[in-house]
Amino acid sequence: MSRFIKIGAAAKLLGIAIQTLPRWEREKQIIPDYKFPGGARYLDFVRFLTPSFGRAAPMSQLISQ
Repeated sequence: MSRFIKIGAAAKLLGIAIQTLPRWEREKQIIPDYKFPGGARYLDFVRFLTPSFGRAAPMSQLISQ
């Protein structure tokens, strides 16, 4: 199993629209672990499942937006 997931899979796990994570990235609320020149973004699955990920926003805060 890969340690990294695409933002679409992350959005599905959170129950949010796929467009939300790129918006959070633009707003500097999260930072993808890998971003390829073609635009594909990946998040570290282990870090993603911790109470806070990206910079320092608590998961509950991210979900409530």
